[in-house]
Amino acid sequence: MNGLANNLVTKVLLAIDNLSIRLDDDVRSLFAGRKSVLHCSASGWPRPAVKWLMNGKELSSGDLNQTVSLEEEKDEEQCNSSLHFSVLNIRHAVNFTCEAKNKYHTKRRSIQVSITCPPTLFTLTALSPRVESSESESSESATLTCEFNSLNHQQFNSYHWKWKFQEREIKENGKYKMFYKRQPPNFCQQSTSLVTLRITNVSKEDLGQYLCALQLSNTTLAEKDVPFYDFVDSNAPLPPTIVSKVIKCGRAVKVEWSLPPTAKSARSPITGYQINLKSDNDDSNYLFNLSSEERSHEFVGLKINAVYEVNLRANNSEGFGVWTKEQLTTTADVPKEFSVNAVPFGCSAKLSWNTPSTNSCPITRYTIHYRESTTSTNNAGAWQITSLKESNITEYRLWLNCSKDYDIMVIAWNIRGHNDYNEKSVLSVLTEKGVPFKPSLTDVKEHQCGVFEVFWKPSPFESGGGPVTDFHVQLRNRDDEWRNCTNFVTNGSCLFNVLLSQTDHAYYIRIQAVNQKGSSDWRTETKTTVVIGPPDPPEILNNQSELTGRNVTVMWTRSPDKNCNITMYSIHYGVIEPTKEGWTEINITGSNITSYEMHLQYSKKYKVIVFAWNNLGRSEESNVWQVRTAQDVPYQPILKQAVLGECNSINITWSPPKREALGDPVTDYIAQIKRTGPVGNWINCTSFNISKSASCLVTHLEKDTEYDVRVMAKNNIGFGLPSNTLKVSTSNKDYPGKPEIIDRKVSGCNVTLTWTKPPSDDCPIRFYTVSYRQKEKENGGKEWTVINITDPTANQREFVLNCTSTYEFQVKAWNELGDGDPSTVRSETTDRVATNDDTEDIAVADSSLVSNTLTTVLVVAFFALALALLGIGVRYCRKRVKHRRPKRTLKDIKVLEQCEIHPIRTEFVEELGEGAFGRVHKATLKDGLNFFKSNQDFVGKARRQKIVAVKELLGECEQFIMILR
Repeated sequence: MNGLANNLVTKVLLAIDNLSIRLDDDVRSLFAGRKSVLHCSASGWPRPAVKWLMNGKELSSGDLNQTVSLEEEKDEEQCNSSLHFSVLNIRHAVNFTCEAKNKYHTKRRSIQVSITCPPTLFTLTALSPRVESSESESSESATLTCEFNSLNHQQFNSYHWKWKFQEREIKENGKYKMFYKRQPPNFCQQSTSLVTLRITNVSKEDLGQYLCALQLSNTTLAEKDVPFYDFVDSNAPLPPTIVSKVIKCGRAVKVEWSLPPTAKSARSPITGYQINLKSDNDDSNYLFNLSSEERSHEFVGLKINAVYEVNLRANNSEGFGVWTKEQLTTTADVPKEFSVNAVPFGCSAKLSWNTPSTNSCPITRYTIHYRESTTSTNNAGAWQITSLKESNITEYRLWLNCSKDYDIMVIAWNIRGHNDYNEKSVLSVLTEKGVPFKPSLTDVKEHQCGVFEVFWKPSPFESGGGPVTDFHVQLRNRDDEWRNCTNFVTNGSCLFNVLLSQTDHAYYIRIQAVNQKGSSDWRTETKTTVVIGPPDPPEILNNQSELTGRNVTVMWTRSPDKNCNITMYSIHYGVIEPTKEGWTEINITGSNITSYEMHLQYSKKYKVIVFAWNNLGRSEESNVWQVRTAQDVPYQPILKQAVLGECNSINITWSPPKREALGDPVTDYIAQIKRTGPVGNWINCTSFNISKSASCLVTHLEKDTEYDVRVMAKNNIGFGLPSNTLKVSTSNKDYPGKPEIIDRKVSGCNVTLTWTKPPSDDCPIRFYTVSYRQKEKENGGKEWTVINITDPTANQREFVLNCTSTYEFQVKAWNELGDGDPSTVRSETTDRVATNDDTEDIAVADSSLVSNTLTTVLVVAFFALALALLGIGVRYCRKRVKHRRPKRTLKDIKVLEQCEIHPIRTEFVEELGEGAFGRVHKATLKDGLNFFKSNQDFVGKARRQKIVAVKELLGECEQFIMILR
């Protein structure tokens, strides 16, 4: 029980998944007026029931005017159902559905049937004669009928029917009557016609072979033999029935027959047969008497393609009966069905077929039937016919319109008629656009220097799209871009300049033809050749790295020319040390030259390259030769060290070059420094005083910065090459700190300032500057007066000022790097009485105090008056300056050319005296930095003396520092 249950479950599961339905096709195109069958197979468990639907409505046998019938075959697994059509018409051009259904599933498959019109090929059928007895008369009448199918309804009135008997055309009279019956046309405008011959008062003389024929414009379209024998009341045997006439190779015919019918029981048995075969023109006549047991006889030695008449009659005791007559031609039956292949070929179809079987009845002609394909049967195009008179042809090119779909059918004919056909005989072909067919490459000739001449021929076949108007010829090497050929020599050849790679000897050529419809497909071929292209690079044979002079002969090897002669060599050389210079090119014409003398310059290193040239271009560069000419400027000095000193200074030391140059001895050295990196110029160190010094100190460098240093030697010819480069990083040395005024002591008209020494961070203080000014109530104060304190150890200074006046004071420290931040501004007021000792340093340039201590009223009054006048003048001068220009500070002092410099460039030594516009000091002028550019030229000012006189100027109430020569 468990096994049965499992089996049942398995079948149920299979039924869920395995119900299937299959049709032969999804779309069928059928000929109207013909028979056809649709097949449907369904499988599954339980086995499904199958039915046919037309547009959703179930079909039964006898539907559609008795044109539909159903047949079904079943086995354990599937059901096969067939839908038969007896005569197809337009009503059958619908959607038919095959439905399979069991208790689990229902599945459907549909097929769309389209009905098309077959070509007009007439068929003729002879119906069996009918004999009728008349009750009113003691005679009998016979009715002979022929059925003509596929008649063109529009030409029906042009058809003509004939009856013949014993080679004579039958005319209507009292004995013969003719009747015509025409059926309505189908949707293809084809109809069927019945032609009946009625014979009255039939006698023995009316027995024999009749012929019905259809003619159009005096041309016989079809004819058929209609035998009529059996009706006469006689004891002689009835005529036997000829069953078959088999023609063998056109030379023999085998006739088979059956026993004559026994219409009258009184007739005696057959005792023998008499058979006669005679030709149509009576030049051959064969007669044989045969026994009653024989049912066939073979005639041999017949003529091919000859018409014969076979006469056969039976014999008994009453004598011979009526002849049975049939006509035959020593050919086979109509041609057998045969397969046709059709492929598009331009604006045509290329048709090919095998000669159909004919049983020795040769093909007399072929007809090709074609029309434009349509999807709707209502718009089916009319069939057109092309007749081929050649009987041995097996292929044909059928010209059509371009880019069209066509239905094509090929029919074979012989004397007996044409082969049978159906909807499967119709081939569908989509013609091409009509572009030309591919041309053919005939030859490729190789010339010098990669010149190739390509030859081609157009296709011998026309595409139907018009004549060829142009050709496109292209060439490429492997994966390179295709290059068009523009140098056409003739209409069938073209020249290419080919440049191939060093390793690939293959190249590709393709060609296409062009007409008004477009371009053909490419015809591509691969060709091989020797390597062609620019020459291989030469090899420089020189190997010395240094010359004893400045001229040298360059030598190289001769390069392989790659099937294109070398025309020139070119030498490229350029200076790479001490500085890079542009390239110089020398061209040497000739293929056999392998050396050249070059004239170079002293003290330079050169890079030399050689190229080879031919008509296809330049070679790759040769090996590189680097050579240095003899030195006429000094060789590189030896850079020993670069030591970091105080205040971010660097001391550079070196030793002389190890080698002597060709030129004069070393006369001087120049040390240089620059920031590390690609940006920036080399700056000369100018702190040494004597020629051929071995060290130099660079000052005023930025803190926390990496520098490169080097040194060069000089002689009377010029500078030599720089030494190797050292890298030095400065420390975190900075400007001095901020001093503070800690004491202001007033003694009469004098003020003594005391300040603190700021931190210097290993960069000692060089001097101080003390700034003071008289404070005013309205304008805030006069211009600042600056005094340089050149003693770095000093921390106080006494100032002789105006009595009973308020002054502001400020102190600033200086080191090698520059000035630090100023101290906090402090103010102090002087007393009324001044001593004789307060006249050492007078702050105001125009003030002049009396040196004695006379207290006479007159002198005091005179001094007071002079002082008042001076104050009025100074006040007037300050008002003018206030309107003319803004106030100036220490930072506004400009560094001018020649005589005027920034105070940071001076170091005061001692005070020399007082001039008309201010005090004069003895000072030391610090050396500046000159620049050294990349082209090795000096840029800067001439050096000045170390000891200079410095005077403070108060012109137009502005302060300058001027160097006195």
